[in-house]
Amino acid sequence: MKATTLDSKFSLQRGGQLLSNRVIEDATVLGMGLGVVVALNLLGYIFAKSFWFNHAPATWSMAILLSGLILCGQAFKAMHDGRSGTDWLLLPASPLEKYLAALVEYVVLFPLAASAVATGLSALFYLVETATGGRGGVIWTPWSLQSLKAWGSYAVFGLAFLAGSAHFRKAALLKSLAVLVLYGLGIAIALSLGAWLLFKTGGMASFNVQGGMLSFNGQDIPESAQTALLWIGRLACAVILPAFSLGYGYLRVFEKEARDAVQ
Repeated sequence: MKATTLDSKFSLQRGGQLLSNRVIEDATVLGMGLGVVVALNLLGYIFAKSFWFNHAPATWSMAILLSGLILCGQAFKAMHDGRSGTDWLLLPASPLEKYLAALVEYVVLFPLAASAVATGLSALFYLVETATGGRGGVIWTPWSLQSLKAWGSYAVFGLAFLAGSAHFRKAALLKSLAVLVLYGLGIAIALSLGAWLLFKTGGMASFNVQGGMLSFNGQDIPESAQTALLWIGRLACAVILPAFSLGYGYLRVFEKEARDAVQ
């Protein structure tokens, strides 16, 4: 690298090299995951003459999303490790480059690459099964409204798990999941309290939905109020959560490097 590149706070060249190194390091784990998917489908073909994933297309999406979230939850494991933490600290990259490399790999590149591989495998399974007299199921592709919505949800939760990985030293995946559950419960409680304050009628609070109309303690909630509650929930999940996760995750990486570099 040039001296100007080494001295700059952000460099696409450095970030690209770090991203490439991360992909190479994860290749073994990703290959093992791919092997598990192939093995499961081969077992289905051997015993039932059908490739299981093609007969339950949503399984492809679920496998990709769950695998990606697990990877996100382990993204900064090396940063907290006592032995490899020093090597991570000495990487010739800034905290921003280290954080963005993990984000791009797991939130952007992984779902795209996994979707391409899944589509290819699904097409291959379909051809093999139909050629041997089976129905073939459905060739899975990511180009559907449902899949795009799933990717949007994955991006939101992926950022949250990245932040959790940067924060928690041990069991980051489980702890991040617990925090997300508590956050969801907090939103539900806040919306319930808001509805209760606006539409309290005495007695025990309860929500009911009949004919598409939301009611609270037997009192219909106006459509405008329903819309407001809906958008507050969406704002908390689709804007506040990813924005906070993005900023907090980076700050934790920056803090870790700044603190350890002084010691």
